[in-house]
Formats: sequence, structure tokens, C-alpha cells
Amino acid sequence: MVNAAFRIQASTRQTGTDVAIGRGTVELLGGLPGMPDLNEQLLQLKGYDEGVKVWSASFESIRTDVRRSG
Repeated sequence: MVNAAFRIQASTRQTGTDVAIGRGTVELLGGLPGMPDLNEQLLQLKGYDEGVKVWSASFESIRTDVRRSG
């Protein structure tokens, strides 16, 4: 099994974003106030036969969302 966390974080090169997280992290953080808007994409990650859902955002969009929820 390929290390999913490494592959997901490496996907920032594909998405052009600063941060990428997987389903488990999204489920843990989803109910928190101030959770930034994340871009959901289905990506083909190296070492995986099927596409993997990845959520990503730029540092700037995260800063903006956190300040807005303030």
C-alpha cells in the first residue's frame, strides 16, 4: 500500500494549491467553525488504480476564510 498522506500532499503540484487533505481529515474537520472552503477534486494519484478524492486550498484562501469567520 502506498502512503496516502504523502501522495495527497504531493498532489498540490497537480492542483496548484498549498494544502491538500484526504477524506478522513475532511470528515474530522468538517464540523469545526471557520473551516475554510476547499476545492474538491478526483485525482489519479501515483500508486492507486482508482481516483482519490482530494480537498485543497491556497494559504491565502484559508487566511481569508479564517479572518471572515473571526
